[in-house]
Amino acid sequence: MSAMEARVMSHDCACGDGHECAPPQILTRRQLLASAAAASFVPVMHRLESVAGPFDAQDYTTLVPPDKKLNPDWVNSLTERGEPDIWRGDELRWIGMPVGGICCGQVYLGGDGRLWHWDIFHSADGSDLEGITTGKHYANPMVPGSPFEQAFYLRIGDDERRALDRSGGWDMEFRGEYPIARIKYSDPRSQIRIETEVLSPYIPLDVGSSTLPLVRFEYRVCNDSDLAVDVELIGTLENPAGRFHGFLDRIERVNSTSVSTSNAKLIANCREKPLSPARDLRPEVVFADFEADDYGGFTATGTAFHTRPYRHDELPERYRPANPRGRGFVNTHNAHSGEDSVEADKHVGKLTSPEFAIERKHINFLIGGGNHPGKTCINLLVDGKVVASETGRNSLTLRAAHFDVAEHEGKRARLEIVDDETGGWGHITIDHIVFSDEPAREEIDVPLLPDFGSLAIQVSCQGAKHSADPGTGNSMAESSSHSDSTDFRVVGTASSRARIPAGESETFVAYVAWFYPNYGLPKRELSWLQEPRPLKRHYSTQFQHAGEVIDFVAQNDRRLVEETRLWNQTWYDSTLPYWFLDRTFIPIDCLATATAHRFASGRFYGWEGVYCCAGTCQHVWNYAQAAARIFPEFEQYLRKEIDFGISWHEDGSIDYRAEHGRHIAHDGLAGTIARTYREHTMRKDNEWLKSIWPRVKQSVRRLIAEDPNRDGLLEGGQYNTLDATWFGKISWISSLYLAALRTALEMAKDVGDRELLGEIEPILERGPRTIVEQTFNGEYFEMVRDPNHREAPGHGPGCHIDQVFGDSYLRMIGLPGNLDPSKVRSALQAIWKHNYTPDAGGYMKAMQSIIKGGRWYAMPGEGGLLMTSWPKGGAQDAKGEGNPDWMVGYFNECMNGFEYQAAAHMIAEGMLTEGLAIVRTLHDRYHPARRNPYNEIECSDHYSRSMAAYGAFLTACGFEYHGPRKHIGFAPNVHPERFKAPFTSAAGWGTYEQTTDDRAMRAEIRIAYGSLDLKSVSLQSPHANEQCTVTVLKGAERIPARTHVEGDRIEVHLEKTASLRKGERLMVSLAF
Repeated sequence: MSAMEARVMSHDCACGDGHECAPPQILTRRQLLASAAAASFVPVMHRLESVAGPFDAQDYTTLVPPDKKLNPDWVNSLTERGEPDIWRGDELRWIGMPVGGICCGQVYLGGDGRLWHWDIFHSADGSDLEGITTGKHYANPMVPGSPFEQAFYLRIGDDERRALDRSGGWDMEFRGEYPIARIKYSDPRSQIRIETEVLSPYIPLDVGSSTLPLVRFEYRVCNDSDLAVDVELIGTLENPAGRFHGFLDRIERVNSTSVSTSNAKLIANCREKPLSPARDLRPEVVFADFEADDYGGFTATGTAFHTRPYRHDELPERYRPANPRGRGFVNTHNAHSGEDSVEADKHVGKLTSPEFAIERKHINFLIGGGNHPGKTCINLLVDGKVVASETGRNSLTLRAAHFDVAEHEGKRARLEIVDDETGGWGHITIDHIVFSDEPAREEIDVPLLPDFGSLAIQVSCQGAKHSADPGTGNSMAESSSHSDSTDFRVVGTASSRARIPAGESETFVAYVAWFYPNYGLPKRELSWLQEPRPLKRHYSTQFQHAGEVIDFVAQNDRRLVEETRLWNQTWYDSTLPYWFLDRTFIPIDCLATATAHRFASGRFYGWEGVYCCAGTCQHVWNYAQAAARIFPEFEQYLRKEIDFGISWHEDGSIDYRAEHGRHIAHDGLAGTIARTYREHTMRKDNEWLKSIWPRVKQSVRRLIAEDPNRDGLLEGGQYNTLDATWFGKISWISSLYLAALRTALEMAKDVGDRELLGEIEPILERGPRTIVEQTFNGEYFEMVRDPNHREAPGHGPGCHIDQVFGDSYLRMIGLPGNLDPSKVRSALQAIWKHNYTPDAGGYMKAMQSIIKGGRWYAMPGEGGLLMTSWPKGGAQDAKGEGNPDWMVGYFNECMNGFEYQAAAHMIAEGMLTEGLAIVRTLHDRYHPARRNPYNEIECSDHYSRSMAAYGAFLTACGFEYHGPRKHIGFAPNVHPERFKAPFTSAAGWGTYEQTTDDRAMRAEIRIAYGSLDLKSVSLQSPHANEQCTVTVLKGAERIPARTHVEGDRIEVHLEKTASLRKGERLMVSLAF
């Protein structure tokens, strides 16, 4: 690939921090065709058969083969129950399953059982996080590692202890059923087996119990030998306080232990160290603050530095996170003349300081920009040679940095600021260069530092001997403490030792907890939040240190563990395929990563992905379905307190990124109204909706105002999730508009607002016809571009993945679609035909001559559903006039959330094979042989849009629920003759099960947790008829009921409310 191709296939993602992706090595077109002639599409390299093919070169002449040639055995496997995936050997390499509670930071459980990553200090530095917002971890998965020591070991008899991870030499198996993982360790030589369960409390509908910063390990150690053995479980923990923010000299680490007959505990805490006596510090010298109208004595070459320092008030919107000290700073992202982000990065040059004498111990400065060592950097030259260099970290935010120059004191030197990079992140920002005897660091109270807090471990085993060591090197069976304020590593231990008779087993329980609640000085988008300062995590309102977290969980262990296991059992007690249950639930793990936050005020806040794109962005979170069903409190909070709270305006407009994006996004506004209905249905009554209804109503009217002739098609500029304003007749945005009106109509009925009903109903009558008449081309819905806005981007006649998104959304929330069903199915068939390809990466490479750009979320040889294809031509016009490549590079990509949305809709519309094939292809892209299966990436890690996967689960079940109306319904699309699956409701969750044939149907609703009130149940059968009879039983109690049949839909109406509690069931029997 040429250097030019490398540039166009990366881009700034337009999410406010100028990110971009570096491309991996890919096949040329000729190589692609050659390999296609002899190969089938194999999604992963281990233990999976080919899913399609073989293909010959002719199949690839259209880039997307119309005949997918799906392997019949693979197609059959899509709906078979199958077996749970168990991973071994090299498949364990990339695994990082988020554990540790929702909104508590980000900790991974590795495939070998160790905890790694440890992003609990809100410190987005280090090699693992640099460039994370480019989506780089798809092509280049994170390598497991930890910034401090924490591990568990097993000692058998008097042998050396063996780590319970890859380094221990065990044979290992990993089965992940998020939020629970089970790992088996074995070694025939020792005849000891360990069966491990790892979890953090996770109970749907119970946010309080699911947001605890703790991981629980349960080790069942089995002795398969003929002799009794002594076994000791040892937990080690290094105290990391003060390690990450440059204040180690101000923090004293304090380890303490407690030992009882039931457990051993180690708490790694800290306290503020008093200031040292005043030292003789020479006054600081400000060498350059760049506040003048020129660079002073600095000499500039090239074009990167313009003619003077950049001014803060000149920054474009995308550069808002930049935080120079004053009004001026060095910035080589040279957009003085209005260049887009790609062109602005192409400038290169060098800015060299006048010579100076080194007369202080440190040179301090602020730095931001790209992470290109030697190319985007500030260098210190002594005797003409570079003796120190610092680069950016792919961030617009300037951070404090310094050069330690004590050894060069008295010498002559120069500074040079270098920009020699023309690709993504090809710029450097510098400000406030100061000579000082102290290194630069943030001005913050020590107890508010993000790495000021505590960690704790506890191990226990009934009847065992317990001991602990705070870090002195002496393990004791009594309480003790140890403190240290040096840079020396302080590692303590806690252990339990038990004798296991021959042929028996013993169970050890271990907890790892943390308490690092501070955000420090909030940076980037977090600094704009309308939140009380200091900004802290919500768990700080419940606990004071990590030991208290362990105490709370230990005291409530039985309930927390039983209910977590109960959800796990309920989810997998299903006839749906294991692979499908795995994949459709995995994306909600983003809530247990740095994507999701819950502040001390109670506010829930979500990035789009880890540290990427602010504000719980409406038109990204529009797609997410999981949180609303599993932890509805979060989404209900966002609607009431954010969308119709701080983001709402009197005219009904809603800022699409809260404090960050102060304008509407048209798809975001429509989707937010639709989501408000969804949140309403996950309540027990109408009171929540009534409390916000006046604002919801005004926002509905604000949306209608974008359709002045009220024909159902939005007009004018339409800003949307592809980060641009499009002009024209856009079916997917207008279909979402009609979906918003349909949900508004249902809400108006519930609150008795006849006035709004009268405004909505005529549009809903006219709109679906208008969209079909003006945007349906006989095969699919296209975008009719506005000829008065040729400059605007858009897919035009392309076959776009979201073209009937509005109807898809309605189906996922249990409502029928608005558009002509035959046209919708035709559109979905076209998406399958024209957009599903067994080689999405090859497609993107081949499209570069027409549409440049695209990020790597499907590599060459990996299948996927493309964002847009152009079977009728028109791709060359997609960019519009004068727009950057990134605006249309999206069209070349496969993005998980969009794929899930389309798949869910296909399943709902009877295209079961196609819908499941898309989900399975995506599942296979995330096979652990290739990358971390628990990290779905789009722009950044753990991308929230991927929670659209749960929508595919909902449509597979044909699920509908309306809490205030006390209604629930199921219309399974996968083996309805014998179907079983979990469900959630406003106040409880459980299992639905049905069996049916041409003569009868038997349906059962069982409550495993909480409660469920019902007045009606809807079912589906092709044998439904008006003469069918119904029997409803709650336990042994018969409840009188009547049926209403419409087509294959059967509504069963109960004469009185059936109130089900834990363990109770409702049985509905129909005879046809």
